[in-house]
Amino acid sequence: MEANSFARNDCQLGHKRISYIRLERDYRCNNCGGCITTRWSEEGWYPSCLACGGRDFIHEREAQRQQWEALEVLEGLPPELATALGHEQRTPGTVLFPLGLPEPIEI
Repeated sequence: MEANSFARNDCQLGHKRISYIRLERDYRCNNCGGCITTRWSEEGWYPSCLACGGRDFIHEREAQRQQWEALEVLEGLPPELATALGHEQRTPGTVLFPLGLPEPIEI
């Protein structure tokens, strides 16, 4: 979401007013994933990305959710297509908690 309507202590992000402190703590840059800081210019205070200077932000949990969903999609693709996209699929290793019946133990 693009930040706008900047005030001294907060800005408009989507349909909500978000304080700069919360913006720096809970949000990341939507372009590069960088941290957010509050800067001063002749127009006043405004938040921007430390890395790229962008003003398009996304909540950190929303970014994590999107990354997990993308990983689920990549894992569900056929192996040829996944490797063409540059993703190496995980091979099943040892199972920590098998879902089958427990093995009998002799006493």
